[in-house]
Amino acid sequence: MGGAPSKAARQFPKHNKPSWAGARTPSANPEAPSRSNPSRASETKTIDIERDAKDPHLAANLTRLGPVRVDHHIGATTPVVNEVTRTFQSRLQSEQQASSSHSTRNRLVASALMDLLDAKKNFTFPDSRSFQGLADEFNVDLAKLVTVAQYLNSPSVDPESYSRVVKDDGTERTTMRALWVDRNPK
Repeated sequence: MGGAPSKAARQFPKHNKPSWAGARTPSANPEAPSRSNPSRASETKTIDIERDAKDPHLAANLTRLGPVRVDHHIGATTPVVNEVTRTFQSRLQSEQQASSSHSTRNRLVASALMDLLDAKKNFTFPDSRSFQGLADEFNVDLAKLVTVAQYLNSPSVDPESYSRVVKDDGTERTTMRALWVDRNPK
């Protein structure tokens, strides 16, 4: 790339510097500031370019790194591809089920689950014959409904705690107390 002088290793005098002395310590002989703008490219070598080219650590580090080795036998990325494919297939299946006119058995959207849990409160659990009708209405197996009903419930409001306050500026504040309605024997 360059002449023989640029390939010779340069030796700099060794000084005993304190451990805290860094590369940003101002030198004793500051050079005159260059007139070029460092953010612009230049067609000619400026003082800044010459100073940057004299970095002894850069050449040593590049030599130590050696030439670039490219491994053309890198393992296939099939696990990532398979995972992404499964995600897309799952989303596609979910969208198809959501757009379908009939619901999939044992699958409910959140609002339908809330309606099911509200309707469940009207029955004595699980001995009622109407409970089977509720499971059929929501297209859920009775065993699944029993399992879900053991762990989930929908919130209810105590009708006696309903309070509505209108402030002077016209804003309205409504408060009510939550009530846990559970007809399931433990």
